[in-house]
Amino acid sequence: MSSSRHIYSVSEINSAVKSLLEHELGRVWIEAELSNLARPASEVKLGRTFIYKLIADHMEPAGIGDLQKAFEEMRQRLQTEGLFDEAHKQPLPGIPKQIGLITSASGAAIRDVLHVLKRRYPLVPVILYPTPVQGETAAAEIIQALNKAVIRDECDVLILTRGGGSIEDLWPFNDEQLARAIYDCPVPIVSAVGHEIDFTIADFVADVRAPTPSAAAEIVVPDQSEITRLLERHAQRLKHQMTDILRTAIQQVDWHARHIAQFHPGRMLTVTRDNLQQTSKSLIQSMHRRLTEDQHELSLLQQRVIRQSPDKTIRLNQERIHYMGTQLATRINARLDRLRYRLASSTHTLNAVSPIATLSRGYSITFHETTNRPVREAGEVKVGETIQTRLASGKLKSRIESVDE
Repeated sequence: MSSSRHIYSVSEINSAVKSLLEHELGRVWIEAELSNLARPASEVKLGRTFIYKLIADHMEPAGIGDLQKAFEEMRQRLQTEGLFDEAHKQPLPGIPKQIGLITSASGAAIRDVLHVLKRRYPLVPVILYPTPVQGETAAAEIIQALNKAVIRDECDVLILTRGGGSIEDLWPFNDEQLARAIYDCPVPIVSAVGHEIDFTIADFVADVRAPTPSAAAEIVVPDQSEITRLLERHAQRLKHQMTDILRTAIQQVDWHARHIAQFHPGRMLTVTRDNLQQTSKSLIQSMHRRLTEDQHELSLLQQRVIRQSPDKTIRLNQERIHYMGTQLATRINARLDRLRYRLASSTHTLNAVSPIATLSRGYSITFHETTNRPVREAGEVKVGETIQTRLASGKLKSRIESVDE
């Protein structure tokens, strides 16, 4: 080793490079593709250049980088193919039965999503399809997780998500094969990749794009407090409607009960029997009046005969009067017999057609329990309905188990 060789320390080489860049080059402009730009608050002087770090005073856009260019080209091409069309996007279920979560099992996104789901709607189960969301193989593994969710067919909505990062970190979600897998997925997909300012191809293809993982959770499930208030309003409305329906039904039942009582066969039979008895009484009274009148006429004739007083005429008149009296009594008795026979026959006929008499011979009458109308055919009732059977003494309530027409 030559004794003239100077060995620099790291601080010396850094100081030399710093002096070269700051004093000999001075203030310079640099063109480069930026990623993960940050402005730390601890840096109070800008524009200082070191071999390992560059802090800029000012930045201006000078075009787009290679990744951004590739992103724009793919976005334009897939949009032209129709992968972003609104007509193809599927609506999300109002209340999902089961949610599928496609993301890393150890990232911040899964914690944010689960926290929001637990707060808004803890009843819905969540199935995790774990997959890397960053790196060279991430896109292929995300596609495998998505295909697994489709094959298992156990969720009615899927959330594809990850936290924020650089364009390189989010690049797996710009994969064309992943975009086509999302487009072909029969299950609605919500894409929530990165922060609100981040956009990926997956966001454009998905059925719904959410700005953050937490926002995706808020989109896919309703707020349980809102559902509770809605259910309470529906319950009150249903209660009022049921009260009105019940009040109307009670009024209809009362009206039908009065109508049935008015035209009940027993009541009609009683009215007819009363009418017959009144008619019979009127006929007997009429016959008594006629007999009294005839007897009065007979008495007048006897008095005339007595006044005329010829014996022969008296005998003839007596015989005639006796004959007339006998005929009159015979006719009266015959008329009364006919009336009694008609009354007995009518009473027998009424008793024969009376439903009460029919019931006493072992028959019964079956009514619909709800409408209280008689059942005449087997096809008028259905299995599971309740019917009411009236016997000569008492009632029976039955449930239809089968109908044989």
